[in-house]
Amino acid sequence: MDYLKMILAIALISASAHISYDFVVESIEVPFSAQSLMIMIVAAFLSPKQSVIIVISYLVLGGLGLPIFSEGSSGWESLLSGSGGFLYGFVFVAYFISINLYNKKINYNGIVQILLIATLIMFSFGVSHLSLMYSFSKALQYGFYPFLIPSLIKVFVASLIIVSLKSFNSRYLSL
Repeated sequence: MDYLKMILAIALISASAHISYDFVVESIEVPFSAQSLMIMIVAAFLSPKQSVIIVISYLVLGGLGLPIFSEGSSGWESLLSGSGGFLYGFVFVAYFISINLYNKKINYNGIVQILLIATLIMFSFGVSHLSLMYSFSKALQYGFYPFLIPSLIKVFVASLIIVSLKSFNSRYLSL
C-alpha cells in the first residue's frame, strides 16, 4: 500500500470538511461541506481496500477527538449526531466509487451515473440514521431536501475533476 497517498487522502478529506456553509432549516443549523465531494474524488483514484481504510481511518481519527469533521467537530458523539449516518455512509460510498472507477476508463457521463448512485447511497445512510432520531418525513426535511441540489452540483463538479485528473494522469503521471 502507498501510505503517503493514503495519508494525503485523509488530509484532503479532513481539510475539505472545513470548507463549509451552515444554513437553517426550521431553526436547526444544517452544515453543508465539501467533504463528500472530496471523498468522491479520492475514491476514484484508490483501490476499494484503500478507500475503505482511508474513510475508516478518518472516522476513527475524528472519533478519537481530532477536529476533522464538518465545522471542526469531533468525538464519537459526532457519529451518533444527526450527521452520523452520512459520516459512516462514506465508507460504503467510497467502496462503491472505487469498485466502479479505480483503474477504469469511463467517460464523463459514466462517472456522473456512478456518483449519482453513490450520492443515493450516502442519502440512504444519512436519512435512515436521521429517521431513528426523527420521523421519516422530518429526516427527509433535515437530511435530504436541503442537500439535494448542492449534492447534484457536487456530483457534476466531482465528475469533471475526476475526468480531468484521469486524463492528466494518463498523460503525465501514475496516480
